[in-house]
Amino acid sequence: MEREKFDTCKHVKRVGNFAVYTKSTCNQATMIRGQLVVGKARCLKCELWEPKKTGRKKEGKRL
Repeated sequence: MEREKFDTCKHVKRVGNFAVYTKSTCNQATMIRGQLVVGKARCLKCELWEPKKTGRKKEGKRL
């Protein structure tokens, strides 16, 4: 199963049932009750998607 855009975007904090809670770097976000959110449908159509950086380090030889 392929992950949705909002699951892999670097602008996303967390995903709710209907909305995607974003960081201030998201240009699609709207402030609602003190939180920046985007609807899932709008997030899927976003052209400003950027991949989330993973905290994984490359495996290599240990010294």
